[in-house]
Amino acid sequence: IHMNLFLCKKVGMHHILFFNLYNAALAILAKASILQIPFDFAAFQSSAWYRFEPVAAFRVFYVFFGFFGPLAAKYGWEKVKARFDSCRPYQIRR
Repeated sequence: IHMNLFLCKKVGMHHILFFNLYNAALAILAKASILQIPFDFAAFQSSAWYRFEPVAAFRVFYVFFGFFGPLAAKYGWEKVKARFDSCRPYQIRR
């Protein structure tokens, strides 16, 4: 992993997006009856700060997705960008 990945300012406040993506995945699983969990749909739809915590250990998942989610997305974006840049017949100098 490149060092600029960790120092990049573009990672910024995207942890909230990954919190909500995790909540959305839990909501889909609860709605599809794949998981029998007491998910509060009204609280999820009304607040961006809703956390599903049947036990306190679920906080670890929010920290994991909030920290590593933006970094993984940035790393993936850099890989895709490098792949497309290598396909160009010419390089644009900056």
